Amino acid sequence: MSVISASETDGDTNASSTAGSIAGSSSDWSQYSGSLDAASYLSARLRRCRHGLMTMKKTLALLHLALVWIREPLTLSDLLRLVNEGHVPYVNAYEALPDEMKLEGKDALIFRVESVPSHRAVHKEAQTLILFLQLPAFPPISQQSLLHPALLSLRYLMDANLPDDLHPWVCRLMERAGMADGALHTFNRLSLPVLPLYDVQAAALVIVTMKLVFGLDDHTEWDLSNDAADQDDTGNLFSVRRWFRLVQTALISAQRRREQHVA
Repeated sequence: MSVISASETDGDTNASSTAGSIAGSSSDWSQYSGSLDAASYLSARLRRCRHGLMTMKKTLALLHLALVWIREPLTLSDLLRLVNEGHVPYVNAYEALPDEMKLEGKDALIFRVESVPSHRAVHKEAQTLILFLQLPAFPPISQQSLLHPALLSLRYLMDANLPDDLHPWVCRLMERAGMADGALHTFNRLSLPVLPLYDVQAAALVIVTMKLVFGLDDHTEWDLSNDAADQDDTGNLFSVRRWFRLVQTALISAQRRREQHVA
């Protein structure tokens, strides 16, 4: 696979000058010329004028919209995690293309990205796309949908190894906050023109619930843990201190594995 090193085309750098200098040093111009529309992607001026150009970041945003449309229980955080872990080709996506789609010259630069965009950046891109495409109302997110905060928060409790007994309190908070109505979680260009942040909302509900129950002021939760330890003869009572130590150990181990994988 022939790929020319250059800056990410989603940025503001002028990659066309890099491609041009490399192409000029070659006797075979056709190898580096690329397709007719490649210049539109590589020129910073044209990219600013033509917001409709498809980019790798827009591709991620489009994938996110498709997952929401079919109500797939994969949030934007899940999608970005799959990208970071390499399960969804992104940074080196050109390497996954078949031989008959081999990219050379300026075309290769279009698919050359150097980093995964942030959650905020992809969500903003998805919001722009959804308005640009003038999509109709999305299928409803009912309380039975895995994207609804009632079920998504339960999943996050399990992922974080928190007790299931917290879930009724999360649901009570959700109802008190007026977040139980499925219409509030269903994109509609007329009534709700903002794409919901499903993962952020569910995580916020869990955190606020823990704040209300355990304090989380760096004092109350430890006092409650000490009281629980004094009264717990069976070891079945939930302890924030014990939970924190387990999660911290797991996070440190995961970080070390990630660093070893990168190295």
